[in-house]
Amino acid sequence: MVAVLHVPRARHDPGTAEAEAALRTWLHRTTATLDRPVRGEITAELRRHAAAPVPPPPPASVQGARHSVLLELTRRPWEPDSFDWRVGLLPAPGAPGTAGAPAAEGAPDPPEPEPLHDDHTGTTLADLPARLAGPLARAFALADESRAPALLQVALERDVLGLPVDTWPAHPGGPPLGRLRPVVVRPAEPPGAGGGSDAAVTDRYDRWRWTHDDAPLAPGIRGRVLDCEAGVRADVPSTAQLRSLAHASVPLLCHYREHGHPGSAEALTRLVDGGFGVALWRRGGGGPERMCDEFHRRAEAELARARTAQRLPRLVHALRAAVGEGRTDCFWAEGLALLYDDPHQPLPGSDDLFAPL
Repeated sequence: MVAVLHVPRARHDPGTAEAEAALRTWLHRTTATLDRPVRGEITAELRRHAAAPVPPPPPASVQGARHSVLLELTRRPWEPDSFDWRVGLLPAPGAPGTAGAPAAEGAPDPPEPEPLHDDHTGTTLADLPARLAGPLARAFALADESRAPALLQVALERDVLGLPVDTWPAHPGGPPLGRLRPVVVRPAEPPGAGGGSDAAVTDRYDRWRWTHDDAPLAPGIRGRVLDCEAGVRADVPSTAQLRSLAHASVPLLCHYREHGHPGSAEALTRLVDGGFGVALWRRGGGGPERMCDEFHRRAEAELARARTAQRLPRLVHALRAAVGEGRTDCFWAEGLALLYDDPHQPLPGSDDLFAPL
């Protein structure tokens, strides 16, 4: 009976949703009257089916797949405060007309970015916001839709993953990018890149699937504060300890200091190596003056309400906009940043992907 709720359906006839809801209600009511050992067996069965491979998503034309804007920033080794950069359009996974090596047999080809602008002469960090304003605006004009602004994905090396790109002005003197649209960061090299272990790669995909499972009986995402104990900063657990956390966990960092701080960079590196493609942190550090408890409580509540990580880019965008409007009920979200690294939407791995078509 449990399996019926998880059978993939090519289509839903009228009344399917009502029938599924009635079946779930009956199942919960019946289970509540049974002995504990029997309830345990049914619960285990529910979890087994929830952990089963997710069926392939419907074609992009059905999902209404949208392009996002991809910004790649690469630090120049001989000029630590200078960056090369590229801007392109990245189709949603499975969008028509994409190409590339398939991730697995029978899986759709990963999308390739469409190159728009690039600069390999080196731009200082201080000059990047103004230099990128024009290229990004032209990319957004191509990617934005009337119903919602396009997502900006920023690919960064791990030690600069905390670069506050969402705070950069959309144009000189303009509002921050993060208040105008969803802005997320991604590691340029995810776990397993460059010959990493198969376990790291598997863990990354498993965590992504669990945090994006929105099935009726799915557990839903849960926030886990990892660097704060009663308002006092604590070290982020080791990579081995992080991998033992439940797959639906979303790390929360309360005491992230700032881009360039060694401890902050190490914390984000551990999260990436632990297989986490989704994480939240707030800049500026914690402590009594930042009301750690309020951040923990509100962030955990927002994640539980969202249920699936798919909603987090838009949620963080809404919170940033609310902070910008001066809403006192959202003060806890000031400086909020989001790691959102979709393994099914791989970043370009070599320059030839951005070569002119």
